[in-house]
Amino acid sequence: MKLNKFVFKLLCKLKIGEKCLVHVPSDSMWPLIDINDQLIIQKTNIGNINKYDVIVFYSNEFKKLIVHRITNIKKIDNNIQLTTKGDNNPQKDKEFIKKENLLGKVIWIKNKKIRLDKYNYSWLSFSLNNEIFRKIKQKLFYFIYNSRF
Repeated sequence: MKLNKFVFKLLCKLKIGEKCLVHVPSDSMWPLIDINDQLIIQKTNIGNINKYDVIVFYSNEFKKLIVHRITNIKKIDNNIQLTTKGDNNPQKDKEFIKKENLLGKVIWIKNKKIRLDKYNYSWLSFSLNNEIFRKIKQKLFYFIYNSRF
């Protein structure tokens, strides 16, 4: 877990607008993002984050980097707090994300050739936990994605 914090500190040295590559270790963002997908992250100010964006942040609770979607943005005393949730998770995350924990915004799923900065995938923000609906959601996602080309 110490390596994750070390990697986060290194990635935080990126300047706004610079990009880096990260690999996904879990299925919390399935079907959009699978385990071992390669994501291009763009360093972003917290003020440039929008609801439904997919972000990478350091979780103080789990002591690791997390890739989740923004479900709510709250401004409290000139500070912005983000609420997040994995598309495949039944509940939102308990931890609020602050600017010091934000790495950046996912702009590209490299191995799937999906641009998240160009296309709006907000329809994936809901979570269906029934296995039948998960399969339907995955087939729908791939149908829509493949029909664009």
